[in-house]
Amino acid sequence: MPIIRFMAVSQSHNLDIKPEICALIVTHQLGSDISSTMRELLASVDKIIIIDNGSRGEHVERICELSAEYVEIIWNPSNLGIAAAINQGMIRARELGFGLVLVLDQDSYPSTDMVQSLLRTFQKASQTEMVAIVAPMILDPVISHEYTYLRSRFGILFERVPCSSGFLGGVTMVLNSGALHSIKAIENIGRFRDDFFIDYVDTEYCLRALTKGYSIHVACDAVLEHRLGARERRKIGQFSFLPTFHSPVRWYYISRNRIPMLRMYAIKFPHWLSFEILSSLYIFLRMLLFEDQRLLKLKAFFYGTLDGLRGRMGRIRPKLARRLGGES
Repeated sequence: MPIIRFMAVSQSHNLDIKPEICALIVTHQLGSDISSTMRELLASVDKIIIIDNGSRGEHVERICELSAEYVEIIWNPSNLGIAAAINQGMIRARELGFGLVLVLDQDSYPSTDMVQSLLRTFQKASQTEMVAIVAPMILDPVISHEYTYLRSRFGILFERVPCSSGFLGGVTMVLNSGALHSIKAIENIGRFRDDFFIDYVDTEYCLRALTKGYSIHVACDAVLEHRLGARERRKIGQFSFLPTFHSPVRWYYISRNRIPMLRMYAIKFPHWLSFEILSSLYIFLRMLLFEDQRLLKLKAFFYGTLDGLRGRMGRIRPKLARRLGGES
């Protein structure tokens, strides 16, 4: 069972818009100072809950320093994975009576008015009760890259749409970091898949939400700085590539979780299937061309795919993690 410590919440901040919003930040071996981010969040949300996944040593001390006056912390004795941590935070937010929850990774940095922009888009959406998520426009500041968003065109065809102004509706999937979730929608859609641990957690939830008739929007004027892996821009001639340099253990989870995703959603979302096939081939080729630890990543791909076919989910086995040069 997780160890829960409660901190008093400062009520000194004022909101331009007074929603009942709780921010969740999932941490693991926190390596950077996010106190300024948390102070800015408190201008837009009513509470912050940190869910720490088994941090150790100085990382625990760093989180304790953040918790001084205004944060409630859920301490997990080990790394339970991103999905389980978000579920814990969602349950606690619901217990406290919140209707909207903002999810953030520890290395994501919201713009000053991001939360207000997300809320405005949420409130303006038609059939608000059927909006599951409003997500921000994602910007990778290191490589100056803006994310594009998947939408269906016709049948197996898809498009990747940039977020220029206003909002994007009819989006197939978004990242969890920076996303504003409806608690009522979560109660109907169901919780995040704990057994996925990490990778495809947000995609699976998005596709499940769509199957239940919910919609997903992107607020283009809400900006979140976020890095996917350790992306670097590489070029071959005039062609530009953005390899993520994910670890072999992450390659295991990606390869494994892809299998149940294909089983569950390939027929229901043919445009997503087309995108997934092309994207996976591209990412695989990009890894072979530019990334390090290729042999370990190929092994991770093999073992992950095999475990996915076997239905072996949850946290990677410690012995296999060590073989892949990482932690379980």
